[in-house]
Amino acid sequence: MTSDRERLGRRLPWRAALRWCAGVLVLVLSVSGCSRPRPQAPAFRPGPLAWGTCDGKQSFDDELVFGSQEDRQDFHQRFTVSRGVVEVPVDYDRPEGEKIALTLVRARSKKAHDSLGPLLLSPGGPGASGLSTALRVARSAAERVSERFDFIGFDQRGIGCSDQVDCWAKDAQRRVDDPPDLRIPGAAEEAMAEYRTINQRCAERVGPKLAHYSTYEAARDMESIRVALGADRITYLGYSYGTFLGAVYAHVYPRSLRAAVLDSPTDNTHPATQRWEDSVRGWEEGLSEFLDWAASRPDLGLPPDARERLVGLAEQGDNVGLRVPDFFGKLGSYPNWPQLAKDLGDFLSSAAGPPNAPGGASWSAPDDFWESNHVIDCDDIAPGARADGQTVARFAEEWPRRYPMLGSDSLNWPNTTLLGCVGLPDPAHPAAPDMMDATGSPPILVVSGMHDVLTPHRLAEPFVAALRTGVLLSTQRPGHGQYLHQEKADGCLNTAVDDYLLDGALPARGAVCPLDG
Repeated sequence: MTSDRERLGRRLPWRAALRWCAGVLVLVLSVSGCSRPRPQAPAFRPGPLAWGTCDGKQSFDDELVFGSQEDRQDFHQRFTVSRGVVEVPVDYDRPEGEKIALTLVRARSKKAHDSLGPLLLSPGGPGASGLSTALRVARSAAERVSERFDFIGFDQRGIGCSDQVDCWAKDAQRRVDDPPDLRIPGAAEEAMAEYRTINQRCAERVGPKLAHYSTYEAARDMESIRVALGADRITYLGYSYGTFLGAVYAHVYPRSLRAAVLDSPTDNTHPATQRWEDSVRGWEEGLSEFLDWAASRPDLGLPPDARERLVGLAEQGDNVGLRVPDFFGKLGSYPNWPQLAKDLGDFLSSAAGPPNAPGGASWSAPDDFWESNHVIDCDDIAPGARADGQTVARFAEEWPRRYPMLGSDSLNWPNTTLLGCVGLPDPAHPAAPDMMDATGSPPILVVSGMHDVLTPHRLAEPFVAALRTGVLLSTQRPGHGQYLHQEKADGCLNTAVDDYLLDGALPARGAVCPLDG
């Protein structure tokens, strides 16, 4: 019987790179390490790493990581946790100018040995605080991994304890919480006028640095963190948006990277309209797949005509996604599917319509998250790649027909990606088409779920191709974010990623892990 390791592929120690370039391995890739090195951006030399506390708006609290006080005590018996601050320039083209203080957290095993250096982590977003990510990943990782790395979580510039963006007044927050119905004629132009006023006020509040929260600058911050840590190279693990951050880092600093796992990939170099429609299509396909799955489980109580009822609600303008905080996130979380099916059944069966949010108690992002998400996303979009009112009005006509369950819903979701950038200053370093070319880096492992609602699997292959050094590992498990989220801790996917992190073992071309592992 073939083992997981045999099925997934052979080991690739870094010292075998020359043999690999010569074509000894069966896996055929266009690998940057075999070509002439590309110059990388100069590293900023920050001052000594200063250790202290976090006074940001999203204060770090490791109790939020653990399910119980007992879990927390167990973690601190296994790991030491430190917090540090690294000062970086607002504008790397003017390194002597204004600085931003980046906050990071380090979790180190008390049984650490044979160190492989720092493992930098990004939870995605953009907008999610990364400080607790170090503790979450360290706690969940296999001991053979947790004893070899320092787990480094950090708040990206503009997030949490690293100069949280303070952009919106209360009127702006209301607009984000209560977006216009863009199906109404003239609503797109009206919304753009409102966003322009909101963003002009934001620019007055934040000042010139508003143009400097892009992913490119966050990648340069990662290099400053590497230098401050005294590491020759870093290992990286990023989820969702964090895959784009990791890809940009590999592009800008390919030789500073030891290894990288990019889980649930997303490419923010595409125009805003393309990115948003890719998402809408993924949600519609994911909801359809969820309904098919729930129909095979009559014990969950979802009505047989759930699909037709959802279409009817959408036609009436009563959109389930807008009534459910993090509905799409729950749809993308496979362990939550049984509960979501039961609650959605109650929702659809209610004679009074949908007054309550299905999915039970659900996580809702704090206002800080959306401010950061808005500004970082807009700083990644070149002015010429932003949507205009005419395009959005066309979407308002097309999407309800093309995506009958969630087209209207998605169009009217807090749509800062589509319309919300108007009136902001031009970003200093927006995403460019070649900004994911990682030529010169080691092989990068890309992980993608074949039934991922939020970052569809059909976009993974183009993402890997854009990297030029990427290797794709797929899984049949639905959901968003795969590594360490599997039912089997020692199953196919987790084991494959662990092997890669430790010594560079690459999966075979076309490798797919099964549903339960």
